Amino acid sequence: MKRTLALILAVFMIFCLFAACGEKKDTNPKIDGAQTSASQGTTSAQPSGAGQTGTAISTTTGQTPQASGAAASSEVGNYSQNQLREMTVHPSDDAEFVMAFSFTFTSLTELGHQNDHACVTFPFYETLFNYDTITNRIAPGLAESWEYTDDYTLRVKLYPGIKSIAGDPVTASDVLWSLNYYNDSGLLPTYMAVLDFPNIKVVDDLTIDIATKDPYPYLTLDMTCHYFSVGCEKSAKAIAYDEATGTWDQHKLDWDPAPGTGPYKLVSTDEVSYIKCVRNDDYWQGTLPYYKYITINVNIDATARGMSVEAGDATYANNLSASTGAALMGNDNFTVWNTATLGSTLIFRCNTEVEALRNKALRQAMALAIDYESLVEVGMGGAAIPTYNAMCPNTVTYYTEPDDATNFIRYDIELAKQKMIEAGYPNGGVSFTFLYSTAQPYMSKMAEALQYMLKEIGVTLVLEPMENIASFEKAKAGDFELYMSGAQNPNPKINVTRVEPNSNYFSVPGWTNPQYWYEGDINDLQKLCETIYTETDPDLNMAAWAEIQALTREYVPMWILCQPSVISISSAELVGMSFTGDGDPNFAWFYEAPYITG
Repeated sequence: MKRTLALILAVFMIFCLFAACGEKKDTNPKIDGAQTSASQGTTSAQPSGAGQTGTAISTTTGQTPQASGAAASSEVGNYSQNQLREMTVHPSDDAEFVMAFSFTFTSLTELGHQNDHACVTFPFYETLFNYDTITNRIAPGLAESWEYTDDYTLRVKLYPGIKSIAGDPVTASDVLWSLNYYNDSGLLPTYMAVLDFPNIKVVDDLTIDIATKDPYPYLTLDMTCHYFSVGCEKSAKAIAYDEATGTWDQHKLDWDPAPGTGPYKLVSTDEVSYIKCVRNDDYWQGTLPYYKYITINVNIDATARGMSVEAGDATYANNLSASTGAALMGNDNFTVWNTATLGSTLIFRCNTEVEALRNKALRQAMALAIDYESLVEVGMGGAAIPTYNAMCPNTVTYYTEPDDATNFIRYDIELAKQKMIEAGYPNGGVSFTFLYSTAQPYMSKMAEALQYMLKEIGVTLVLEPMENIASFEKAKAGDFELYMSGAQNPNPKINVTRVEPNSNYFSVPGWTNPQYWYEGDINDLQKLCETIYTETDPDLNMAAWAEIQALTREYVPMWILCQPSVISISSAELVGMSFTGDGDPNFAWFYEAPYITG
C-alpha cells in the first residue's frame, strides 16, 4: 500500500503544478478516531438511568440515521452515554464547556421544526432510543424496553420517573402528543408517512403502542433521530399555548426548552449566535453530566473555529477541514476527531446493461484493484473511513464480517490481475466512461485516484465530471458505464433498492439491473430484499442482511468506497466524546478524565 500511495502522491503533485496554478497540496492526515466494528447479529441493550442497572432487553434490529465511528484516542477512552451512566462519575462543580459552532441557530427544539443543525437541542431534548456508537446498537433513551407485539406494532415501555426540565411528569401520553405535534407540522412527511396514527395507543402511563402502516423493522432506527425528540405537553402549554384561541406561540416554544427532559437548563440566548446553559441538577436520571455550564458560540469561519480552540477560547470546534486536523496532529495539547456518519457514503456503480460489465470477473478485478486506504488519504485528505462493503458501512448494526473466499471488496492487486486474465483481458485494454457528480470538491480527486489505480490492471477510466442533478439524471437514463455518487439517505436499506429486481429504480434503464449480474434465481433475490424491508424478527432480518452482503461482495455490481466524515478538534483534556445517531456531537455528555473514577 505504501508503494501505491507514494506513486499516487507523486502523480497528484505533478497534476497540481499544472491544474492548480501553484496551489499547495494538502497533507494527508492520519486522524484519531478509527471506525468501530459492529459485531454480528442483534444484541441486547442494557438500560440505565435513575441509578438502575436493569435487565437486558431485546431490541429490534436497526441502526442509526447517522452514527459516529469515533473511537478512543486516550488512555481513558471513549464511552457511550449508557456506559457512562453505569460508572462511578463525578460531575464538576464549575467546569464550562465552550463550543465553536458552525451554524446559526434556528430554535432549541425540534417540535414544529426540521432542525438540521439540532445538536444545539441535545442538552434539552431526548429521544426514546439512543444509538450506541461503541457497540453500534440501539440503546435505551427515554425507553426502558421495547418489543414488537406483532409485525405492525412496537410496544415501548418508558422509564418511571421521567420529568421535564420544568419539573412536570412525562408519560406515554406525552410521547403521543409529541408525535402528533410533529405530524401536524407537516415537516417530516417521510418519517410520519410510516406511522399509522389512528392505531397508536397509550396503554398506560409508561407504555405506548406505536403502530406502522406496514411491517417496518427500522422504526427504532428512525426514532434515534433528533427529529423524534420527546416534549412534555403540560410544560409546553404553560409556555406557549393560548387556551382561549387554541393556538400555539411557536416562537416561545422555540426558545424555552423547559418541555424537554434533558440534563441542562437554558440560562440565556440571543436566538442567533449564543447559548448558555447550566446543568439541570434535578435531571430525572441518576447520573449527571460532567460540565456545570455549556456555552455555544456561532462562528461560521472554519479557520477561526479551529483557532479558537488553539487559543484556549473554546473547548471544541466542529466541521473543520482535513488540513486543519493535519496541522494539529501530534500536538499533545489537542485531540483531532474523525467522525464518520452513516448517512453519508460514496458509492461506485457498474451499469451491468453494458455488455463488458456483465463480466463478473472484470467487476471483481476492479474492486480488488482499489487501494481503499490510499484512496481516502489521497482523494479526501484522510477525512473519510474506508468501508470494504457493498450494502452498508462497517459501522452499522447490519454489517457482517466477510468470507475472504467470496469477498472481492478489498485491496489485492495480484488477485486483481488474475481476475483480469479470467475475465479475458490478460493485457488489459478495456475502457469505460466514468460519470461522477462535482457536488463535493473531493469528487474529482477521488475520480482521478481511481483512474490511476485501475490503470494498473489495464482498465482505463475516461472521466466525465458533471453537475450533481445532471449527473444523476444521466445515470437514471442509463447513459453511463461506471458511476460514482454520494448517498445521503440515513437508512442502509436504501442501497438494497439498487439491486432489487422490482425496485422503482428499474423503471428507467441503466441502473444495476440484477438480470445482468445475478447468476441465481431472480425470485430468490426478490424474496431476500422483501425480507430486509419488512421482517421485524431481528434474527431473520439480520440473516437476510448477511446473505445479501455476501452476494454483493461476490458479484460487486456496486460497492461503497468510503464514508466521508467530519473533522473536529478539542483540547486534550476533553477525553470523552459522545456522538448521536446522526454523527453530531452530543456535548451534553462530553467529559474530562476526572469524570470517571471507577
